[in-house]
Amino acid sequence: MNIKRVCGRGAVLMVLPLLLAWGPTGCGPAEKNGEKNMQPAANGDCGWVREGDLTVVDDLDQRLDSYVPVELSPDISHLDATQNRVLEKLVAASRLMNDIFRIQATPCREELLARLGGLPEGRREMVARYFRINVGPWDRR
Repeated sequence: MNIKRVCGRGAVLMVLPLLLAWGPTGCGPAEKNGEKNMQPAANGDCGWVREGDLTVVDDLDQRLDSYVPVELSPDISHLDATQNRVLEKLVAASRLMNDIFRIQATPCREELLARLGGLPEGRREMVARYFRINVGPWDRR
């Protein structure tokens, strides 16, 4: 079984959304008592994606360099048939969990990805790769 994973080098903590900035509009269009709702729209309204300017951080190259592909190739030859079936079920469950995380972490993901298509061609691929690594536009480190 070969598993490819992208791992970060170093322990740099980033507090602010570092990849993309959408101006002061927050993550959702709703306001309550004069305060912006900072939660993404749970109702499927993705209008907030179109708000504000789409900018890319200047140090995107360095940020991408901090992630390196790592191939995991554990020796599972010692597992019996039952253990292999359990492992397969665990992998299937992890894929479902990943899908759920993707939905929860980045509402309106498809709309955001479509918006990335409007970036300059030279940066588009790098931004899309960073988006995939972080499961959205926010630096998760």
